Amino acid sequence: RWVEIASAGYRVAEYRPPEFLVDVHTADAPRFSGDSVSATVEARYLFGAPMGRAAVRWTLLRTPLGPWEIEIPNTAGFQLGEAGQWWEDLADENAGSRAVAAGTDTLDAAGHLSLRLPLGETEKGRAARATVQATVTDVNRQTVTATASVKMHPAAFYLGAKAEGTEWFWKAGTPVAVSVIAVRPDGIRVPGVRVTGVVERREWHQVRRERDGFSELVGEWVTDTVARCTLATAAQPVACRFTPPVGGSYNVRFTASDDHGRPVAASFYRWARGEGWVPWSDETQFKMDVIPDRTRYSVGDTATVMFASPFTGAEAWVTVEREGLIEQRRLTVTSGSMTLRFPITEAYAPNVYVSIVVARGRSAPPGPLDDPGRPTIRVGYAQLRVTPERKRLAVELAPAQQEYRPGDSARVAIRVRDAAGKPERSEVTLWAVDEGVLALTGYTTPDPIDLIYQPRGLGLRLASTLSSVAPQVPEGEKGGRSPGGGGGGNGSDVLRSRFQTTAFFLGSVITDADGRATGVARLPDNLTTFRVMAVAVTAGDRYGSGHSPLLVTRPLLARPALPRFVREGDRFSAGVVVNSRLGGTPTVNVTATARGAILRGDARQRATLEAGRGREVRFDFAQPAGARLDSATFRFDVTSGREADAVQLALPLRPAFHPRSYTIAGTVADTTAARFTLPAGIDPERSRLTLSFGTSPLVLIRNAYERLRVYPYYCTEQVVSAAQPLIALYRMRGTPGADAVALGRLRPDIVRAVEMISRRQRADGGIGFWSPTDWTSPWLSAYAGAVLVDAKAAGVPVSDSVLARLGRYLQTSLAAQRGAHGPLQAWYESDSVPLSDRVAVLHYLARAGRRERAVENELVRRAPQLAWEDRVLLASVLARWNDMAGARRLLEPAWASVRVEGRTAVLPAASRRSFYFYSPIRPGAYLLSATLAVAPDHPLVGPLVELL
Repeated sequence: RWVEIASAGYRVAEYRPPEFLVDVHTADAPRFSGDSVSATVEARYLFGAPMGRAAVRWTLLRTPLGPWEIEIPNTAGFQLGEAGQWWEDLADENAGSRAVAAGTDTLDAAGHLSLRLPLGETEKGRAARATVQATVTDVNRQTVTATASVKMHPAAFYLGAKAEGTEWFWKAGTPVAVSVIAVRPDGIRVPGVRVTGVVERREWHQVRRERDGFSELVGEWVTDTVARCTLATAAQPVACRFTPPVGGSYNVRFTASDDHGRPVAASFYRWARGEGWVPWSDETQFKMDVIPDRTRYSVGDTATVMFASPFTGAEAWVTVEREGLIEQRRLTVTSGSMTLRFPITEAYAPNVYVSIVVARGRSAPPGPLDDPGRPTIRVGYAQLRVTPERKRLAVELAPAQQEYRPGDSARVAIRVRDAAGKPERSEVTLWAVDEGVLALTGYTTPDPIDLIYQPRGLGLRLASTLSSVAPQVPEGEKGGRSPGGGGGGNGSDVLRSRFQTTAFFLGSVITDADGRATGVARLPDNLTTFRVMAVAVTAGDRYGSGHSPLLVTRPLLARPALPRFVREGDRFSAGVVVNSRLGGTPTVNVTATARGAILRGDARQRATLEAGRGREVRFDFAQPAGARLDSATFRFDVTSGREADAVQLALPLRPAFHPRSYTIAGTVADTTAARFTLPAGIDPERSRLTLSFGTSPLVLIRNAYERLRVYPYYCTEQVVSAAQPLIALYRMRGTPGADAVALGRLRPDIVRAVEMISRRQRADGGIGFWSPTDWTSPWLSAYAGAVLVDAKAAGVPVSDSVLARLGRYLQTSLAAQRGAHGPLQAWYESDSVPLSDRVAVLHYLARAGRRERAVENELVRRAPQLAWEDRVLLASVLARWNDMAGARRLLEPAWASVRVEGRTAVLPAASRRSFYFYSPIRPGAYLLSATLAVAPDHPLVGPLVELL
């Protein structure tokens, strides 16, 4: 089921919107571990009647809550519960919901059900949310689900902690006070609770380690206890006082227990700025922390932003930016942490980014393996969200009557005022939509403030000679951290056939100087509650929205109970559900007629309604074959005394088949033959055959070379990945029809790639990731070597000594069989990664004309242990030595695992692997290359080309 939202209304496709709504209510009193919760389920029809004696299915779920989700009166500014660094509690926060209880029941005559359910115990002393979920089923088998939640508290009270003072950031050497309270969930303070407090400082310790020719940074957090305090709570906050000795990150934690022995705790962390160097975590060697004191601001506020510089004696460039540069400052960093203040103006709405670039010159001479004292920079970004509440309008809507009849003209009074309560002349868009349709999507009335002032992305990039030190921060990381009328009459007077989920849409209603106007529109034939919505805008750049219910109903109602469509030859039962809003147990007469369908049996039925409950009245129909109609129309007339209703609907008549497509694809060189086997059971009169062909995909690749560049700041893997297609294109310059001049321009990039790779060759012959003193691996070195071999074959100069040293390194790696040090060490815990190294080395050596038959035989024997793409790559190695039978044996399982959808090959899940150079493209490229070498006429060649 789905809803399509059109530009001026809603269309429901193949789904009838709900004709009733369900509400679940829970008790407002606090709930604790081991308590039970009272819940009430209420169902009501959208045409204004209760829904009695319907079946209910209910479930009780429990979900852990984070500290910020605990809302208790009289605790403004206090941290309730424990809050550590965001990554430390991530696993607990993502624990999810679990079912505690479930059952089935029945609503009473008024459409209500009362439940009392045990909550159980909370996990790990944390608050939780208990959710009661109820699903109600109508007599026509339509179901609607609703939920309600109540908070579960882990103990009789919470501890709250708050740092006193106006500064969010502490200062080393300056005494600070942390206020502590004990408070019940209703906000009443609890005196006499014995509380123990501990203050810890967390410091990042980092060293540079050099071994076996590798240089790496190793670090971890070290925690020291710097203060303790013991206190007893009172009606007013009690202070725990201490002095942060130095700058850094501090964690303050308070613990206690209630009368039942249930543990209670509160904690928070805070930054302290201090003179001199502060050991901040600097794992990225590029990014630094920028921390605002709040997550959201209003115009007129002042934002305080602290940044944690990993070094001192440096220059800082501070900018406030979004689509352009709003503000900038220059300053000298004299301490490891500094704070800046920014007055919030309307120019900051809806958000801005505070960017800080810190640059430090050389601080030490180069070392033997690395250059830790080289000039460097650090970059930090923080997002400031600003809400312009002064621009918000208050929009009030009031229908002229409590309820209307179908087809009436509805009148809705509109009143618009500004944020100060003064009337505003404005333009209003007014529309009404069936609440049943809105319930399908959880649609809410649009808030133009949020829509117009949505956060915008950063429109500036860091582009200067500074970027030669480190790459640009990716865009996705910037700002991240963290009318009335009677019933009765004959059928023609009450027939309802004009059904619209959007009752009306008035694009422009202008209010007067008092901010008032009236919208008038004719209603459709739906019996339901519409939600009337309005969005207002003024000439002074102010916006607002509002909504109100509007009931359209009758005393006696007929609701269609029909299938969504019919097919030729169908036999089916269909009819109406009859409800009476007048109460009692009336007897109703129902008459059915049909056009385009055959009514089998009596066209009239009598039925007696139950008190407060609808009754389904069904008739038997048949759809004749060969009618050649587009639709069949069904009408049902219902009468009871003076009251009557009639409803008519047309159902689409659909053919008894589903359209399907069968596709074959392949490649053609000069001429080819394609055999298409038509599947059994098709209808030739309704089928067609389409033949299409296209040019080589190399045309697309050739036109994409403008995006392929070898930049001097790429890592080795990026250099290789950009240079490989450039070399392939460069070698096409002699192909008939190729633009030799354009392709010739690729040579400087290829030369640059060869030079960069050659300069990064280490003393042992491997190719370093960033430099000749950086880490490498056999896989990376073999991957880089492939570019050197390809470039040499394309006529680009490559040093023979570089290739010789690389060959010796790779051959030595085959014998060493050792894992990698440094950043890759964790990857080598998987057996497939060392095997990937050996396959990559074999592939490079084969291209260089060297065969390692013993290693080759060993890998063929261990083929089941190889990753999917490595088995394919090993097949390419065998094919290079003309072992086509062995290569085919390796490829046949891969071919069998690939399926073709339309014209495109779809690789199996096994082809995707966790790898330190992950690629979704490389496995398909390897398979295409191996297939072209072993079986160039294989039917998968075309689909694999389409995949790439």
